Amino acid sequence: LENIESHERQLTEKMYQGLVEIPKVEVYGPSDAKQRIGIVAFNIGSLSPHDTALALDVSANIMIRSGHHCAMPLTKELLNRREGSARASLYLYNTDAEVDKLISAVGEIASS
Repeated sequence: LENIESHERQLTEKMYQGLVEIPKVEVYGPSDAKQRIGIVAFNIGSLSPHDTALALDVSANIMIRSGHHCAMPLTKELLNRREGSARASLYLYNTDAEVDKLISAVGEIASS
């Protein structure tokens, strides 16, 4: 279990750091990897999170969640995002290459 936790934490930190470095991408949650789990919520500029999810699916075959994630008051009132956020999740089965692919695809979407 310690190996699984270490793997997930490493991938989460890589995904978080990669996404926060992309202009127009807003990442939510603590920046300290020790306070995160394998989930990273984000938005790309004014793009709807649903459009973000669709673009990742169509352009890179990457599946993520979009919406309020059972936290509508948080996303609408505190984050001021009426449609919620996009959310990528990681676990044991994910690889460094998959995280790189997500970061690259989000970068391409953000720059268009």
